[in-house]
Amino acid sequence: MEIEPPTIVGRSIFVLVELDAAQRDIVFLLDGSDDTRDEFPAILQFVENVAEKLSVDQNHDQLSVVQYSRDPVVNFHLNTHESKRDVISAIRNLRHKGGSPQNLGVALEYVKQNIFSPSSGSRRLEGVPQILIVLTGGRSQDDVRRAAIGLKEEKILSFTVGTQNADIIQLQTVAHIPSYTISIHRFGDLQSIQHKLLSFVKHVPRSPRLPSPPVVADMGRSDIAFLIDASDDSESFPLMKDFVLRVVETLEFGPNKCQVALVQYSDQPSAAFLLNTHSTKDDIIDSVKQLKQRGGGPLNTGTALQYVRDEVFAEAFGSRRLQGVPQLLVLLSGGRSRDDIRSPTASLKAMGVIPVSIGTAGADTLELQTISREPNYYFMMNDINDIPTVKDELLSLVKSASPQKTLTSAPASFESTKKDIVFLLDGSEDTRTGFEWIRGFIQKIIENLNIEENGDRVALVQYSREARANFYLNSYSSKNDMLNVIQFLRHKRGRPLNTGAALQFLKDNVFIASSGSRVLEGVPQILYMFSGGRSNDDVRAVSQVLRDSNIRVIAVGTQNADTLELQTVSYTPAHAFSVSDFSNIENVHDKLISSMTYTQEFVEPTSTILDSTTGMKRDVVFLIDGSDDMRNRFSAIRAFVGSMVEKFDVSQNKDQVAVVQFSNTPATEFTLNTHRSTESVLNAVRSLRPKGGRPHYTGKALQFVKDSVFTSNAGSRHLKGVPQILVVLTGGRSRDSPHGPAGALKRMGVLTFAIGSQLTDQVEMQVIASQSEHAFISPGLLDFKNIQQSLMTKFSVIKDGEIIKIDGFGNDVTKRDVIFLVDSSDHTRSGFQAIRNFINDIVSKLDVQSTGDRVSVIQFSNIAVANFYLNSFLKKEDVLNAIKGLTHKGGRPLNVGRALQFVKDNILTTQSGSRYMENVPQILILLVGGKSRDSVEGPALGLKDFGVRTFVIGTGNSDRTDLERIAIGPSHIQLVPDSSGLSNIQQQLLSAITSLQIETTALSPTVNGKDNCIFKNCESNTLMKGKTNCCITD
Repeated sequence: MEIEPPTIVGRSIFVLVELDAAQRDIVFLLDGSDDTRDEFPAILQFVENVAEKLSVDQNHDQLSVVQYSRDPVVNFHLNTHESKRDVISAIRNLRHKGGSPQNLGVALEYVKQNIFSPSSGSRRLEGVPQILIVLTGGRSQDDVRRAAIGLKEEKILSFTVGTQNADIIQLQTVAHIPSYTISIHRFGDLQSIQHKLLSFVKHVPRSPRLPSPPVVADMGRSDIAFLIDASDDSESFPLMKDFVLRVVETLEFGPNKCQVALVQYSDQPSAAFLLNTHSTKDDIIDSVKQLKQRGGGPLNTGTALQYVRDEVFAEAFGSRRLQGVPQLLVLLSGGRSRDDIRSPTASLKAMGVIPVSIGTAGADTLELQTISREPNYYFMMNDINDIPTVKDELLSLVKSASPQKTLTSAPASFESTKKDIVFLLDGSEDTRTGFEWIRGFIQKIIENLNIEENGDRVALVQYSREARANFYLNSYSSKNDMLNVIQFLRHKRGRPLNTGAALQFLKDNVFIASSGSRVLEGVPQILYMFSGGRSNDDVRAVSQVLRDSNIRVIAVGTQNADTLELQTVSYTPAHAFSVSDFSNIENVHDKLISSMTYTQEFVEPTSTILDSTTGMKRDVVFLIDGSDDMRNRFSAIRAFVGSMVEKFDVSQNKDQVAVVQFSNTPATEFTLNTHRSTESVLNAVRSLRPKGGRPHYTGKALQFVKDSVFTSNAGSRHLKGVPQILVVLTGGRSRDSPHGPAGALKRMGVLTFAIGSQLTDQVEMQVIASQSEHAFISPGLLDFKNIQQSLMTKFSVIKDGEIIKIDGFGNDVTKRDVIFLVDSSDHTRSGFQAIRNFINDIVSKLDVQSTGDRVSVIQFSNIAVANFYLNSFLKKEDVLNAIKGLTHKGGRPLNVGRALQFVKDNILTTQSGSRYMENVPQILILLVGGKSRDSVEGPALGLKDFGVRTFVIGTGNSDRTDLERIAIGPSHIQLVPDSSGLSNIQQQLLSAITSLQIETTALSPTVNGKDNCIFKNCESNTLMKGKTNCCITD
């Protein structure tokens, strides 16, 4: 009887079930709605084929089948049939249920309560794996998230299979992990995935719980921070408080024992006590007992995680991280975060903190598993009865936490003399002929590296179906030894290509300290990936994890590889390269080598200060946050401004300084011409007091500075060519948009530096700053040492008499970022060629190049898919070729709101090539042929706030109200009878795009009459018959 060998995942070993004598409870949940009537025989044939491959009887595999549409119906239970013959006979006799709509959430809850139960034959209490296989042909009309969480809490492993009409996001939510989701074009293709699904099912571990990490030395020393959801919606706060008390009662405290901190959070975090606040158990217990729920909302877990990293696990507040003491974070949450948790999570893990997540009722399981160190570091606590079990699990982790290596340099020095480089080679059948070229190329790179223990390190991994390391980063410290190994490297072979699994293997097994990675020492982590085909699994989630971990991925693919997939995997789309085949890899050699070079953002402190005798002239304005939130930190801000002023030579013919405070309104403390000496300015700074008020209106404050401070009357010398410098310090997010005023300051020639705290929106900081490297983050706005030296260094290179010109800012628009968002749902299939020709004709008239216009194309139906990004192609010829190769995506229903949000989150980013921070106009052209199933209002407003100029072209089936909500103004809307009419408006749209002027204030759509209408002379438009132009007005 064949038994599969153990499979190593990370550093844990799972014992797999026997393939021929397994025990599994498998439930098929089949879409029996009206949408699957024609293809139901193919579904049944697939279920029958899977059953044939299993060992079905009472002591081995058991099967159940349930159909669902509006409601679920069980066809047979797990204990209904005791033989394979009876099961297959029952499957052959099944009849299609019918009905609509699809309510998958209801069906999942039904299966959990009624099928995976002992009375229906479930052997869950005996440790038999519980498996659910969902097959669906459309989008569920109810919520699936809560039901999916319930299944995961019960350790039921769900696999999902969907056709092109299914919602991939829903399927991945239901699946136990996203890679357990399989997409097919139609149910007739099910046989092509049968082997893959069986492989998944047969490799389910016997025990649903992963083993705890091994116990190591130094059991009694730990720094533990509890982060507790105290929002208005958190009904489990008393339960969380009780849990903390139970844990604290079991620990020992003292200088060489445990230390504990506790932070509450909702929209903002608040520390109840820090690691060095209490030294005895009684004091800690008293503090916890007196804890009152803070309240507030919404839940910003990402902000709270960043706060814990910066303000709790800090040496100044008692952290012993630099002494190698384990740092544990215990997060207790009862809701879903409203802000991004990925970057703070990656930052905590990179710092060496071990996050453990505990969810109560209403928590988002997937979110908490993402935050946790590993999925088995996540627990569910529904009521007080769960406390003992979860407490014991947590204490086991505390005892087994490894002492951390003493860190001597946290920040990464990207211009480093040493690098950790990993080569990931496609070893599948797709690269057999090109393998020698890849190997030769790697040898060439290694020959030019400084391979040694304290120099460069290299690892090499091959993959096809699974990944296998040829050697790790700490395997060889001699260049000759490494080259000898590569010289005799053999092609791995195998299929299919699972790139996502390979990337996960690298994250878990190669980019770790025990394998030689020096990520905790700030050594750059670089991954070269070579691919000869398209991945069979999902690469998106793990690619984002690698980016969040600051691993720079450089991808090289042949013509058989998926270009968009390579761009998704790469650190940025510009780090993806294509060659016809690997014999031509030398053509991109120089680009690949240059991609290895990081740009250093961390500025090493130096002792150099500005020489006051140089005779420089500068007008420097400090715009400082004086809101209520900054009262406790205002003295640090004041000290920073004073230390900067001390370096200036203030006089009428040299430096001048002004200070403005802001919160909900701005207020001038003194203008540029108020003080004529350094000492006078310093006295004024020392007397500053916070103005108070809330919330933050940074946009209004920036406009005030432009209109009232950088003026001749207020002492500005900008007309005489004296450099104008603005330093903005803010501790929170702005309620208004700073985009327009920031752009106006840049066009005026003001050099703006933005300094924020961990609570500040980093994108907002980069919008305000004149260049991205002029945006800084100071945790808590308390430590400005490195920032101050960096600012003074940048100030010193500004020449006297030189008017600062910011690249990309002027009145004449010579470059644009143009995004086409195309409805490619099923009902636009017949007109897609006309749409493609229309885009081609528009682009052919643009000046496409890296310093000119850039173009991106996205198709959407139920979900949005990028065909290429703004920086995918920087030559017109390449863009036009990509457009000619566009194929219709298909799918339904039409979710315009989701597509608009996709554009904002994934296209309007610097990584995707957007130049919004350079004030390059962001133009969105939406072509839509139907009514959206979801709401467009929120995403449309988000794009407008971002300053995007949206033009909307709709056919007769479009919803007029939606079009008006999306477009920047009524004059930006055009209706045509169908896609054949697009050619009639081509010239008008092109003129509108090319005649755009950058506005100095935020865009506000107004209707100005037909003379200002963008689309005119549309007598051929039957929908607008009787009007002199195609503007939609009230």
